[in-house]
Amino acid sequence: MEKAAEIQRKRRLHWAAEDERWERERQAREAERQRQEEERRKLEELKRLALDWETAERVKSFLRVVDRVVPSWERKPAFQAWLEWAQKAVAELDPITRATRTPKLP
Repeated sequence: MEKAAEIQRKRRLHWAAEDERWERERQAREAERQRQEEERRKLEELKRLALDWETAERVKSFLRVVDRVVPSWERKPAFQAWLEWAQKAVAELDPITRATRTPKLP
């Protein structure tokens, strides 16, 4: 009887150890999945920032050309107001200038 009880105790210990090992493995897989998800999220954010920057650079370039090609005699107050608005608006598009005002970039 004692022998059977000892065998049962050893089995319980064995399966308890197995359960703990499986749980550690599950936790490790979950931690790796979370790490990969965070890495994917950060990469997507980086790509979005790069696209925002690229768009802002194109708009800035466009505004420089507009500023250069519109002759002074055609610069009505409405045009000047639009140009000033556009230059301020593009600063909001640019993640670099935006980052100097808000702590968005790491």
